[in-house]
Amino acid sequence: MHRLLRALRRLGLLALAIFVLWFGGLAYFVASSLSIRGDPSTPTDAIVVLTGGRLRLETGLQLLAAGRAKKLFVSGVNQRVDREELLRPLGPVAQRATCCIVLGHEADNTFGNARETANWMHEEGYRSLRLAICGAACSNSAVRCRRSRSPHTRCSRIPSTKNAGGAGTARWC
Repeated sequence: MHRLLRALRRLGLLALAIFVLWFGGLAYFVASSLSIRGDPSTPTDAIVVLTGGRLRLETGLQLLAAGRAKKLFVSGVNQRVDREELLRPLGPVAQRATCCIVLGHEADNTFGNARETANWMHEEGYRSLRLAICGAACSNSAVRCRRSRSPHTRCSRIPSTKNAGGAGTARWC
């Protein structure tokens, strides 16, 4: 009986240690992702948009049109979609910026987006980027961006604004 109690105590301590490690990792993940913020007025080499939402693309285009970056990189675009098709619904601002918009067709998940973006940044020789993404994948994408870049690359997030009835609300993601 004494042996059984000792085994149960050890099992309980092991379970507690695993939980503490898991919770610590979660806290680190959240803290790391929240620390990536950027001032939209500060210029960067590139703006990176992860596909999946028109709002992200619109925000990236607005910053590109305002001269906040040299290029806009859209990662994870479907193989069958070309630049003109992607930008057509966004109007004349998007059409005027076509020369500075690059599409990445290789990524199909968050890991792929980070890898595709890091490769493109390296090829272009860029050192700073803004990551335009909101929603559930935000923290994951921000941390992957930070981990996949070179140590000399600056990565920040930008707020996406949503106009509802004329009122814009900035949402950091």
